[in-house]
Amino acid sequence: MQSTLIDNGAIDLMDEMGAVKTALQTLVDRIRNAPQGYAGFFDAVRVKEDDLDRLEAFDQQLVAEISKVSGAFDSLDQAVQANADVKPAINAARASVQDVVTLFNKRSSVITGL
Repeated sequence: MQSTLIDNGAIDLMDEMGAVKTALQTLVDRIRNAPQGYAGFFDAVRVKEDDLDRLEAFDQQLVAEISKVSGAFDSLDQAVQANADVKPAINAARASVQDVVTLFNKRSSVITGL
């Protein structure tokens, strides 16, 4: 997308595109490196079955929000390809990533029950 923006002469939007790309990559890295379902014998936090059910429901909600990010980036790509007004699509993509970040930040409190 960034090279298409440059080709379209929208160099002034590169900083915003870079910020959205960085935010998305940071989110991907956090999700990829999130603690998974194993609890060792001496772990400080023990996850019980009802807690696990609550975590699974939360993660399903997270997946639904992630699909919104995908849609926002599809819309952004379409706007870039059409050489349309890209700024609203960038803002929507940034907001969708931030919504998932906000939700993901609550995941540990779901695990610990706080």
